[in-house]
Amino acid sequence: MSCSHKYQDIPLIVLTGIGRSGTTAFRKALTQHPKLISTGHEHNVVYDILDAALRNKTAQSRRYSMQVTDEQHDALFQRLILDLVYPAEVIHPDGDGILIFTGLTPKLASYLIDIWPNTKVLCLYRNGVDVIASRLKHEHLGFQPFEVQCKVWTNAAKMYKWACQQEHALPVKYDDLVNETDQVCKRVMAFCGLEASDVVSEHLSLNTYHPSNHGTATPWRAWFDSKKKLFLRIYAVNPWLSLALTSLGTSVNQSPTRYQYSPTASLRSVSRSRSASVSSSVNHCSPEPTICSASWLLVSSISSIRSSSVPRQTNLWT
Repeated sequence: MSCSHKYQDIPLIVLTGIGRSGTTAFRKALTQHPKLISTGHEHNVVYDILDAALRNKTAQSRRYSMQVTDEQHDALFQRLILDLVYPAEVIHPDGDGILIFTGLTPKLASYLIDIWPNTKVLCLYRNGVDVIASRLKHEHLGFQPFEVQCKVWTNAAKMYKWACQQEHALPVKYDDLVNETDQVCKRVMAFCGLEASDVVSEHLSLNTYHPSNHGTATPWRAWFDSKKKLFLRIYAVNPWLSLALTSLGTSVNQSPTRYQYSPTASLRSVSRSRSASVSSSVNHCSPEPTICSASWLLVSSISSIRSSSVPRQTNLWT
């Protein structure tokens, strides 16, 4: 069954990321590209469509009642996405790619690539402490409890980890987007198969929506110990989150009496060079049973390093 939409064969470029990660500025900058077709809006309905489509294919009761093949099923949902985001009645200029901006999970992103092989996913991510601090101040997001804010970023970190492992995905650091705008934009354009265009980087340079000039340490120091402890607990039960945080150039020192947040070096090199200090760090871990000792060991082994002596962190999943 053919999708039969004018954009069905044009590469799909999907921008994903959570609120307060620079997604608004990046989306608006991408829409400036002369060869990228865009509506200029968010398309979170795509998340709902993908979720429904995947459940239809995987839930046993629903698969049993399906009257079409898997190929027909996928083509119909692909057409639904195109019809809702780019209806035929609305005229858009021709281009080399179509842009969709939506939230995603690793499972939905993988399914999207399965049904849309020429998809490119741009995963914008930002340091967890900065994201949470920004969300707490936001008019429409700040009402959510602190623990919910932490878990929201946990989901974003899952997408970051997924993006680092995928050929069709490109993880983009928020800080790099702000501090190395030209280089990052060129890399993004090349990944998406678009010609380089200065208008994207120029728009970003003139529109920094919520910069973090203060540095991550400032909001971290402002949090009460109860919030810091909760933040650390979430990382403790999700060891890979520690890796996600470290790859952003930061680490948490999980001392029960002192909480620090500082840039770190590569996990691999630090783990080797600080093996002697690891055992002593474990002896000072919190005795609470809800915290995974292995995760405390992991984070303790990469903490307590001065920012002045540490180079920029590289991606740990590449």
